[in-house]
Amino acid sequence: MHRLSAVFVLAWLGATGLQAQVEQLATSGDGSVLVFHSYFRLQTEPEFGPQGKIYRWQDGVWTRVAAAPSSGFATSPPDVFDPFLSTDASIIGWQTSVGCVGLCQIIVRPPLSSEVPSVSLPATFPRGTIRMSPNGRYFTADSYPFSGAQYLDVLTGLTAEVPVDVFARPVVREIADDGTALLLITHPQYAGQSNGPGVLSLWKPGASPQPIYSDSRVLEPKISGNGAMVAMEAVAEDGSRTVLALDTRSGERFSVAAMPSKKYGAFLDSFAKPRWDANGSQLLYRSYDEQVRPVALSLWDAASRTSRVLLTNAEGFADAAISGDGATVWAVTASNRLLRLDLVNQQTQEILSPLGSSSPRGAGDGVPGSAFLIPGQGFTKAQTVLDGGQQLPVVDTAPEGLWVQIPWEYSSLPRSVHQVLVRSDNNPFEAVIPIPIVPEAEPRIAIWVDPPSGNSYAKAVHQDFQDLVTPANPARPGELIHVYLTGLGPLDGPLPTGAPGPLTPLLHPVTPLRCALVGSTIQPLAMPYLGYAVGLVGIYQADVTIPSDVTMGTQQLLCRVTNPSGNVFSSVAPLSTASAP
Repeated sequence: MHRLSAVFVLAWLGATGLQAQVEQLATSGDGSVLVFHSYFRLQTEPEFGPQGKIYRWQDGVWTRVAAAPSSGFATSPPDVFDPFLSTDASIIGWQTSVGCVGLCQIIVRPPLSSEVPSVSLPATFPRGTIRMSPNGRYFTADSYPFSGAQYLDVLTGLTAEVPVDVFARPVVREIADDGTALLLITHPQYAGQSNGPGVLSLWKPGASPQPIYSDSRVLEPKISGNGAMVAMEAVAEDGSRTVLALDTRSGERFSVAAMPSKKYGAFLDSFAKPRWDANGSQLLYRSYDEQVRPVALSLWDAASRTSRVLLTNAEGFADAAISGDGATVWAVTASNRLLRLDLVNQQTQEILSPLGSSSPRGAGDGVPGSAFLIPGQGFTKAQTVLDGGQQLPVVDTAPEGLWVQIPWEYSSLPRSVHQVLVRSDNNPFEAVIPIPIVPEAEPRIAIWVDPPSGNSYAKAVHQDFQDLVTPANPARPGELIHVYLTGLGPLDGPLPTGAPGPLTPLLHPVTPLRCALVGSTIQPLAMPYLGYAVGLVGIYQADVTIPSDVTMGTQQLLCRVTNPSGNVFSSVAPLSTASAP
């Protein structure tokens, strides 16, 4: 009752809310300078944690531009984000968030502001969500609460009120180098422009807004540096999306690309993320495969009105930026692989090797000796995981994240949060992952996710170890099945950190485990065997017998421990069962 066939693959519950951690790219006019947002830190910055930061790359040198305060627990932590960069790279700015703890979400307060250190803005000019023209001359910003948006020409000192509804935030007001502002003017009944239709318009101080598009809701509208072209992602009433380009001089409209056939209406972010070069001659955008994965970057040529694929990557592209001269494209994949493409010489350089994208959502507590999931994607077994001077064994990589073992030596440590680091070769950054470590057992039933339905089930295999227990192949009445767990704590014999469970002698957790099926009734399960899984690291195996009178369908498998301190911990996962013939 200790064998394990190749059908066992680690998996864990739930969507993890993944996002790339090299993101929000902005580049200079010639592509020689890049700024971006990240929750990573340089390995030379141990004083920083996982808070948001802005970094700059130039001539192979990395410089931190800004960092948010380290806040500890927060409903919405402070951040610095959405960096912007002038064409000549002399001006860098970014947005800031003061964060939110407790009731601040329902209290009127200024949640967002902006910083532009190298520009002296008038004291009376607002600082909310600043937008800047590529040449660094024109700015727009809004005040909070409810006092509208303002426009500024820093060369002449001209200021003006932007004609948008004062209740609309965030205000869409991108600016071209000639001072033309691209506005989305919404009906007052809509509290936010991102989820309400409006009229896309061009505007300059002293003139009335000139409508250019109102056929459907638009996401992430962008104007070229010379003001000649506008691009957007148009969302129809049925949820379908199309990338459109508009010539602001002739009014001509072009359909650039269609998103895959799927209902997108519930999503309020742009999928294509269109970006112009300075002259509006080249439009960079993400394109998708039939599985709705952003696996390609494409470039639309305004002169020929045709698109071509620039880059493909199975990891999917999280973000991209094109230089003002149209000669350089920066791109980052979902695993934080940063690429620089020279469009003139058609050469692609990898600037950062993959570091993986971890999720802000944790996977519970780490128990000494057990496998622990760092949720995310893009991890590899070649990566190094460190906790101070202690290297954590990499158990496995899987689509849902990186599995590491919490060292057995931690069993003597008190409950605390460890700042664990993930590093990759040829990458100067590191991920900082807070992991709570607890000295007592906290069981967690391993699960697998059924791709067609998206439902999760307990990771269990049939008595012969050949197949998973699934809705199509359920556990049978009277059958002994093998259930896999983590977090069961110390064993009845020594085992080095990183060593798999031995066949001789078999090792067993010292903390008793009890399991039951919970349906219309509670049925305790006989457990003839409980041990550390042979050949695996950090995984425990509980063999339980399905009752002969079990009900057909999906039951809840409940497993529970009571620690020597008296603390009770339990884990629940669905399990499919068949009824007696």
